[in-house]
Amino acid sequence: ISIETGSQVISGKLQLMIDGTVVFEQSVTAGSIYQIPIPSGEHSFRIDNIGTSSLSIIELKDIIFSKYLPKLRAFGLFNNSRTLVWVHNRNNNWKWYRQNNQAPEAVSGTLLLPYYSGIYKVDIYNTTSGLSEESIEMTATDTGLLIPIEGLSTDLALKISIITGLSEQKLTEPDRPLVYPNPTFNEVTFSIQTKSGEFTQLEIFDILGRMVYSERMVWPSSGSKQIIWDTNATSKISGIYAYRFRTGNKQFTGKLVVE
Repeated sequence: ISIETGSQVISGKLQLMIDGTVVFEQSVTAGSIYQIPIPSGEHSFRIDNIGTSSLSIIELKDIIFSKYLPKLRAFGLFNNSRTLVWVHNRNNNWKWYRQNNQAPEAVSGTLLLPYYSGIYKVDIYNTTSGLSEESIEMTATDTGLLIPIEGLSTDLALKISIITGLSEQKLTEPDRPLVYPNPTFNEVTFSIQTKSGEFTQLEIFDILGRMVYSERMVWPSSGSKQIIWDTNATSKISGIYAYRFRTGNKQFTGKLVVE
């Protein structure tokens, strides 16, 4: 068979598996054709980019890939505690609008990330305004962290942050508020289970002991409640901060890192 690469190849490494066995693994260049000997008969194929950046494929012998590409695609940066992802409706491009004079059909799908335990905060951003439109908490499973994408006609951006130290914290101090993300760039969420009519008070101090934020809440109903500290709203300065969190007759203290 022959595989033709597209114009978008940066540090790409093509891997081809036939019936579960790797038969080709090589760094490739843009606009090139690679001939790979394959025994005759029926086979299952798997093609991956195992390089450090991008790789596009135009054609696998007589199969034109553009006919079979998924309608949603995702690009991102990933590490063990934070992921940034851009999710794009493939037809949301100038060529589509020129040919059809209307927005593409909204499509849905599922984004699967390789987080296999823990609870994560998912911030959803409008890519036009740059503002966060929604924040949700999601739990990873043995399959990974599954994020549903519903009815997307353009694109959106996601920031996924791990809730730090969740399992250890809940085992040793089950009443302690969940504080995440920590370290943070712009905001911190304090999440706690409260009772109806119970008060909570959050105070945050800089390294000199000066209070930079304070909020007191009385909750009309029981359940999971959150207080969010927006570091940008209080003249954010990178560094170490201390917090004191009071709820009912309990008090908790801890450290925050603002990057």
